[in-house]
Amino acid sequence: MFLLNYKITYQNAPAHVREKFSFSKKHRNKLMRQICSETGVKGCVILNTCNRTEIYTVADRGESIEGIILLLKDISPDVENYLEISSGNEAIRHLFRVASGLESLIIGENQILAQVKNNYFECKDECSTDSLLDIIFNQAIRVGKLVRTNTDISKGGVSVGSAAVKLAEKIFGSLNGKKILIVGAGEMSCLIAKSLSSKGVEGVYVSNRNYETAKNIAETIGGQALKFDYLNDHIKFTDLVITATSAPHTIIHARDLKEVIKERNKDLVIIDIAIPKDVDESVREIEGVHLYNIDSLSEIAKENMEIRREEAEKASLIVEEELKKLEVNLKGMFVEPYIADVWLKAENIRKSELDRALRMLNLENEKDKMIIEDLTKSIVSKILHKPVRDLREKVYNNLEAVESFQK
Repeated sequence: MFLLNYKITYQNAPAHVREKFSFSKKHRNKLMRQICSETGVKGCVILNTCNRTEIYTVADRGESIEGIILLLKDISPDVENYLEISSGNEAIRHLFRVASGLESLIIGENQILAQVKNNYFECKDECSTDSLLDIIFNQAIRVGKLVRTNTDISKGGVSVGSAAVKLAEKIFGSLNGKKILIVGAGEMSCLIAKSLSSKGVEGVYVSNRNYETAKNIAETIGGQALKFDYLNDHIKFTDLVITATSAPHTIIHARDLKEVIKERNKDLVIIDIAIPKDVDESVREIEGVHLYNIDSLSEIAKENMEIRREEAEKASLIVEEELKKLEVNLKGMFVEPYIADVWLKAENIRKSELDRALRMLNLENEKDKMIIEDLTKSIVSKILHKPVRDLREKVYNNLEAVESFQK
């Protein structure tokens, strides 16, 4: 079996490319079914977050690679300019690092572990996983928990939402006395609201299509919920808008903001951290409007990395230790059933030939029969001992031997 990872992430693709691969559950499941129908594919897990889309597959051979790339090209013809593919140990190491928060834009973010877990179980519910994917994803979840228990990499509740608030502080110098509108009412909006609660803002307003959900978030931080139908009217009176919805299309458009900006006497700052984007890119062309997106958080991400460098190194060591343990288990998973099968077949042949020989010899003495049986067992054991030992050594000392062994 070959484990392969196809990834499009913030590290190799800009936001406008990543949003093409930000799937609804329905579209993700459709792609999953298409991948699983490719020749030789045994299982598939699609990990989909605002900053990454990763496809993990297990196949009999490497022939499925081109077929999966063609499926991704149907989504974006230039996908190969941004796609990275890894296999075997490198793919597992990467998954462990993702679950540990080491590959996140904001190093140590907590949300990614839950996202890995949820995406995996959703794919498992669709019957798209196999035994190998089950092993590595369950282990990745365990490693993610281990890292957070044994390091301070997530200390302080870091997230993309808190990074957006830090970016806002850099833009304004201080958020003291500012009116801030959060658009969206998911987990990210909750994190943004909590991050704002200690910044001395004049008011935090939450707007969402579901008013009751917006109200629940606003109440937790002493803010105010606003009706989504009057979003543009609300923008007129705010200093900063942070958008983080899960809408599949833009919700703030240039034509509307042009009218809004006419009724303001100060500039408007918008930070759009949604993928797909919430704000039409043409908004940038409006004088007095300053638009930032999730890729604008890179400077904040660098600062966060410097603060957490030591903890990230500790986390990396844990990942490597756990990877070594899993390697041994996986090698055993491939080779031990084969070795057991060889012994079983040899034993069946031995018994068959022994029975035939005893019938021909027509021995009546039980001691003589036992001597011959012991002789046949000894011969089989000595014949198989060295080949089995050499096979184990080859496989356990070299993971690549597993792939060659499978062929």
